[in-house]
Formats: sequence, C-alpha cells, structure tokens
Amino acid sequence: MDFKYGGTDYAAHVKGMEMAAYDPRAGWGQGLNYAVANRGGCHLNAYPISLEALFKFIPPYTTVSKAAWVDYNENLFSAVNSIQTCQFTTYGFMLEPLIPKYTPKPFLKMAMFLLPRVAQMLLDLSALSGLMTAITGRKLTQRTMLLAGKRIHVLERHMNCLMGISSKDDTLPNRFLTEAETKHPDKKVVNLDPMIKQYYRIKGYGKDGIPKEQTLLKLGIDNPVGK
Repeated sequence: MDFKYGGTDYAAHVKGMEMAAYDPRAGWGQGLNYAVANRGGCHLNAYPISLEALFKFIPPYTTVSKAAWVDYNENLFSAVNSIQTCQFTTYGFMLEPLIPKYTPKPFLKMAMFLLPRVAQMLLDLSALSGLMTAITGRKLTQRTMLLAGKRIHVLERHMNCLMGISSKDDTLPNRFLTEAETKHPDKKVVNLDPMIKQYYRIKGYGKDGIPKEQTLLKLGIDNPVGK
C-alpha cells in the first residue's frame, strides 16, 4: 500500500486491514495470525492469543507450535463460522470434555506446546461436528468438519492469490518486527520469519505463499489459471 504523505511505518495494518486490540509482540502466535490471515489484520482468523495469554496454554515468546495451532484454529474456525455461530463458543465445547477438563494443566500445557498435533487429536469436537450435521443435513465427523474448514480457508487464500496476494503481503508493520519498547514489561519483537516458513509447509503453500497445485487438488479446488 502506498501512502501519498508517507507514514507507512505508523499504519498498524496487514493487507490494508487495521489490526485488532492485541499487540503481537506480547504473543508471537498472534503475530503469525495477523500476518497470514486472509482478511488482513483480523484477530478472528485463528485467535492464538487465547492460548498464549487468556488460557496460558502455550508460551507467548517462542516460535514452537505456533504454526501448528494457527493452522488448526484456522480450519476449525472456518468451519464454525460457516454455520453462523460465534467462534468463541468453541472454547466451551473444547474445554468441557474429560481430557482437557481433568488433565492437570501442567501436563496439558506441555502436550500443547511440545506435541501440538497429538494434543489436537485428543480434542473432542463432536458437539461442533454434530451441530454442523444438524444444520447442514450432512453427516460430518470431527475429521471431515476440520477438512471442510481447511477447504474454506485455502479456497479463500487461493482466490486472494489470483488477485495478487503472495508471501510479500504476509508480514507485520515494521515496528512490531524491530521496535521492542512498549508499555509491556517484556521487551520483545515478533520472530516472524521462521513461523511463516513452518506455516507454509503445514498449509501446503509454496515459498511464495501460494497454495501448491497438489494442495488444491486434494481439497477439490479448481485452479482456472493453472498456477
């Protein structure tokens, strides 16, 4: 985005959309969320700040597990948002089943941080997949619900890429990458690049941030321009 009168470094936006209330320097997963979100600086894309700060399941100042949780939550929230219910209700569904409710929090935190894919497999989303089944009339398991969400999210990305979006746009305002001084007691900047690379690998995107042909084919997404 070009600014006629300058001031690019002062514009707190991603892809032209202003960022929400959460400073990504206090939660690097939230920084990744903003950078790769299809809509731009949208906190509703994956909302990892909930895991980093609200529930304190994963440490905020690390790149470990962040790409895995952003990917998972993108798929989950894309599915949940498609049935027109508030995505924040998912935490009630996810935290009430036996495993997350009664597992001692230190063990739960360790699994979510070091073994995110294992922790995700243990989550019970049957209430949400059942809700989608009731609304759509299609029998959806937890797996097929998440797959539907992934297809929605990658399709959005594919459409954006057809309009010119690529890895060059998956970034944060410069001040969040270089300026650590804030009112927050911990002085950090977002270590974005390694999370972006891991995220692309998990999502099935190329280094340019564009979904690979095989990724689109697996999800049944037509690619009219063949790229």
